[in-house]
Amino acid sequence: MGDSPMSSPLRHMVSSATKTAATISTLYAHDEHLDEHAHERDDMVRTLYSQLAVWTDPVTSAEGVEAIVANYRSLACIASSAELQVLTAKFEKDRTGQMVLKFDAIAKYTIRCTPIKIQIRQWSEVKFDAEAHLITSHVDHWSVESMFLAIPLLGAFYTLIFRPIMGILVSLLFSPKPRPPSVASSPAKPLWREIKERERDD
Repeated sequence: MGDSPMSSPLRHMVSSATKTAATISTLYAHDEHLDEHAHERDDMVRTLYSQLAVWTDPVTSAEGVEAIVANYRSLACIASSAELQVLTAKFEKDRTGQMVLKFDAIAKYTIRCTPIKIQIRQWSEVKFDAEAHLITSHVDHWSVESMFLAIPLLGAFYTLIFRPIMGILVSLLFSPKPRPPSVASSPAKPLWREIKERERDD
């Protein structure tokens, strides 16, 4: 099978975690004024991911490259604009020899038909096939705190009510109980006094 147009450049990108993470981050980018270029993103997904790739995050999962294309497209239904800002990135090898790209980022979304803007801290693990250098697995992890704070009313409830109350409950349930004050023992009697007291009792 011949190389796809992007497969050769991709092999060079694998040597640079930052460049590869930046390339993947463009798949999240969306602007309602640039919808006419969505097909270009679809083609890039088909180029970067293997036919049997698996993609998951805390909300959805997708198996197969076409399902992953649809998953990226779904962002446009939720957000009028989206951006993934990569903070750090590095390559590692797992036990099977697969290349694993690990990067953390901040996902920024503007909810469609609203002025609401949310940010989610995200950690991603992307595995590559050792020979074809195509993505076989893509897993996104989200910070629980950032998920709560991203939702306006829920974020306020979480910050002002839920988290303080949980702190109080944890403190009440798991704080070590104070020890009772130790009772000072009476000083021991001298042996000669004990002997005299016994003689007196006899």
